Order: sequence, then C-alpha cells, then structure tokens
Amino acid sequence: MAPSSTSSPDPNDAIKPYITTQRISFTFTGDALDKTVGNWKIWSSNIRDDLDMSGLGSHIDDAPLSTPPDAATHPNAFRNWTTNDRAARAYMKRNCATVESDILENLATARECWKALQTLHLDEGPIKQVNLIQNALAQRIARDKEQVTKVRQVRKDIRRAFRMPGGITEEMFVNITCLIVLGAGHDHLRTMIQRDMQAATSTNPFLSEQIISYLEQDLQLLEGDEQRNGTAGQAVALATQSAPPKTSKFNCSNCKKTSHTAEYCVRSGGGMAGKSIAESMAARRKALDAAKTTSSGGSAKQKIPVTFKDTEGRAYIAHIDAETVTSNAARTEHMTLSAIDTSDPSFEVPKELTTLEEVEHAEYEGWLTCVDRQLG
Repeated sequence: MAPSSTSSPDPNDAIKPYITTQRISFTFTGDALDKTVGNWKIWSSNIRDDLDMSGLGSHIDDAPLSTPPDAATHPNAFRNWTTNDRAARAYMKRNCATVESDILENLATARECWKALQTLHLDEGPIKQVNLIQNALAQRIARDKEQVTKVRQVRKDIRRAFRMPGGITEEMFVNITCLIVLGAGHDHLRTMIQRDMQAATSTNPFLSEQIISYLEQDLQLLEGDEQRNGTAGQAVALATQSAPPKTSKFNCSNCKKTSHTAEYCVRSGGGMAGKSIAESMAARRKALDAAKTTSSGGSAKQKIPVTFKDTEGRAYIAHIDAETVTSNAARTEHMTLSAIDTSDPSFEVPKELTTLEEVEHAEYEGWLTCVDRQLG
C-alpha cells in the first residue's frame, strides 16, 4: 500500500519516473521449493540470482526499493514499482510447491513472501537434519532396477541435511549420531535432546557433553532401581530357603515310595506283597479301627495286626485278639503264626495311622502307587 501524502505530484514523474518496469525474460530451471524436499538453500540462491539479473532483486531485500514510493508525489513510479513487485512475487509463487504457494496467497508484497518462505524453511532446524540422516543410514538397497534411484535419494537427503541453514558441524554430527543410536528405553531422553537442540543458538550451542550428562543421571536412576529390585529379590529368595520342605509322613523302606509304609507295601518284599491295593487299604482301615477302639477305652477287644508269609512265600496280615495270643505257635492249613508278646512294641498300631484324614491320604497315594506299578 502506498504511503499517504499531501504533497503535489512531482512534474518529473510524468516525464521520467525514477522507477521503470522490468521484465523476467527467462524460465526458472531448478526444482520447485518444497519443504518436504528441504531445498531452500539451493532454491533461494537461484531465485535471488534470477531476480537480480532482472533488476528485481531489491524487492526481496531490506533496501529502499523494497518499499513503494509515495503514490501522491510519484504516481507513475508507484505504478511501475507495483508492477515489478507483482512480477517478483509471481515468479517466486510459480516456482513453489503447493504448501508454499498457499502461504503466499494472501501476502501483499514480494518482500513479505520472501520472509514467509524463509521463516517456514529455516524453522526446520536440527531435528529435520536428524531425520534426513537417520532415514539415509537406515536404507538397505537391494540389487534391483531401483538401486540407482535409491542411492540418488540417499545422496540427496544427506546433501540436504548438510545444506540446511547452519549446516552440520562436528559437534552437530555427534549429537545427531547419539540421537540415532539411543534405542529402547531412551524415549524421554531423546525428547530432551531434541528439545535442547531445537532451542540452541550460535551463541548458546547444544554440546554432546550435555548428552553424556543426561546419560550419567539416568545411570544413577538405573542403578538405584536395580538395587531396590535386588533387595526385594533377596528377601523372596531368603523366605523361600527358610521354608521347610514338605515331606510325607508315609515312607516305605521297601519300595522307597512316600505313599505308604513297608507294612502295607504290595511290592515284592513288602508286608502285603502279592496283594491288591484294595486289600492293603482294607488292612489299613482295620488297623485304624483297632487303634480307635483302644484309644477310646471301649469294651471291644484289642486287635493286633500280624504280618506273615506262608510256605510258598505269599504275604498275609491277620488281626488277633491280644488276650488270645500265647507263646505257643498257632498253626493252620495256610499260615504259621509265631509266638506273640503283647508287650512287644513291634505289634503296636503304626503311629502313622492316627487320624482318618491321614489314612484317606495314604489310600489316595496308594492308588497312585498302583497306577505307577501297572505302568512300570
């Protein structure tokens, strides 16, 4: 917009205005400006050269000719300046990608357009450089028809990263590499590094030493967590070691199983060898009943279990009234009983069979023994 003035028109403006119209007589040969490509540095240099050769370079610089003359005193010069500025603006807009072109749509002067494009592209900063290099290094190019195209793209990304405003210094490259190699568990740290890199300036740069400082602080937290977890694990292990192992009350000295005693073992050499599990269970039941009768002081006669073998080696168990036992041998057709002394502890009811619950447990374990015997 032309500045307002109350002065009268300059007579020389009608004859020879101090601003004349200029023309851009050539076509731009470079690529369109595209933020996704990151070609601001190359594009801006080419556009400036073209505008300078056309006499329109001052429209994008901080120069006196970048502002319009007074329309009241120099109406012709103002008209020519406006024509030239629109030409410079159109030349930039025509050589921009869609996003950039849309940004320029509502801007009035070429200077405003140049500043807007400059701000848009210079705001990318080091994070865009990180992404470009990271994507380039992550490429794995197979031997196929696309290999040349892919290598060119890698080269393009690397060049773009180095040509961005500020370039890539040695310290910047170290920071970028650290961001790339920091893996799982470092998401928060990566965010902090990106934030600090974005906020860095030429007078206050972000140095790789700060990354090392962040990692040292994180290491202290990591060691603290491991120490707390280790203390808890030791406590659990100690509690486990302190707990006494569970053992069965029934241990057979004959077959070494824990489901019964040798007296009721049905395996070879056991007190009931050759008998069935059901018979062994019945014998244990009778022994329990006898023990209950004795402990309750009832009138029933005390029974004493006696284990023996016949002449063919078959094992039997008999329950005999204690009062009928004598020192003489009682013989039958199928069994031979030795003299029994009721005071002999060997004829006491097994201490293991003291409760019904324990007997039921033994019966269940005996069934498992039977299955084990049948399978093996």
